[in-house]
Amino acid sequence: MQVFVSFAGTLSQGSFMAEYYDPETYPSQWNYLQPGTVVDDYIIEREIAHGGFSSVYLARHRVTQVQVAIKEYLPRKLAHRTWNNDIVANSDESQKLY
Repeated sequence: MQVFVSFAGTLSQGSFMAEYYDPETYPSQWNYLQPGTVVDDYIIEREIAHGGFSSVYLARHRVTQVQVAIKEYLPRKLAHRTWNNDIVANSDESQKLY
């Protein structure tokens, strides 16, 4: 049996990096959770798919070792992930929407 877990990133408080965010030059590995990232009791194994609003990952429960799919809501037009896995709005206006 597979369990599907869905979550949305939490916007970081503090300064926003809108003036530095350029999707064309932004490191692609920062767009997605990296293997080994822990979300609740699940460890991300790899990305399965992604689109403009979300990414889907294969993960494994730390105790039971059951594999699950985790869907992350992160609309790229509104917010992005930084090198240290913080989610920040692309602009002050985007922060209100996300």
